[in-house]
Amino acid sequence: MSSALLSRRPVNGFAEDGFAVGFAAAGPGLEAIASAQRESSYLVVFGIFGELPIERGGQRLRVTRSVAAVVNPGEQMVIHPGGGPAGTLVVRLCRRLVGRELTALLGREPGTDTRFGLALDLTRPTGPGIRDLAHGLLGRPADREAEVRSLVTSLLLAHRHTHSEALREDPAQLGPPYLARAVEYIEVHLAERIALGDVARAAGRSARTVDAAFREHLGVSPMAHVRNLRLDRVRAALPASRQKTSVIALNAGFTHLGRFAAAYRERFGELPSATRAGCRVRSKTNSAMKGEM
Repeated sequence: MSSALLSRRPVNGFAEDGFAVGFAAAGPGLEAIASAQRESSYLVVFGIFGELPIERGGQRLRVTRSVAAVVNPGEQMVIHPGGGPAGTLVVRLCRRLVGRELTALLGREPGTDTRFGLALDLTRPTGPGIRDLAHGLLGRPADREAEVRSLVTSLLLAHRHTHSEALREDPAQLGPPYLARAVEYIEVHLAERIALGDVARAAGRSARTVDAAFREHLGVSPMAHVRNLRLDRVRAALPASRQKTSVIALNAGFTHLGRFAAAYRERFGELPSATRAGCRVRSKTNSAMKGEM
């Protein structure tokens, strides 16, 4: 993660294809620049302790446990002195990763890069979930792919950016405002155990009202919507992931693997193993074609 913040102060973390995570400490006398200008990446800075005074494009912000900062590709984050000792968790997300998840949410290519607002409010209902996803990247390597995809999806749904209006124009957002809150809750907590009561509490309505809204506007029950999103996430992960299908399914939130396989076949007309086999065949065919060129 190439930035002055991460090169002048102690860092512990790791880098993988598409994202990186690191802890960084800043002292009261530090004045530095964390730049994404040479990288096709976003920087998301979470406060662990203390306050980190920063500036991005003339906007000033103090990064704390309640407010994170987002730096877009091509921008600079100036770190000002005088904030006292501070510890941060810095997540770098590559541009193509964010673009891929936005395309999945929109159902089409967005056409332009996403530009996030600076301040990410972690006091909102979705804030703790976003923070937990960021810290989850430091967990088991086998879980990181699912965790980072969930983090990007949560940022796109919860934080303001240049494509926020397009996401609100999605059919899932054309219903009453409480339906949007319910859909957002499901997206953020998709890998966790979700019950109808949890969705209803997030929406601020009764379970019966939420169930009726989902059926009217989305054509499925809330729990069927949860299942479909999880199945879509598994199908998207199968071609590129080296993990076992069972691990991918568990990371997506499925707890009963037998029911998962049946639901997958019902939705996509084939078993997960057939999806994987088809991906391998296409990969070998493409490689053979390239070798002949």
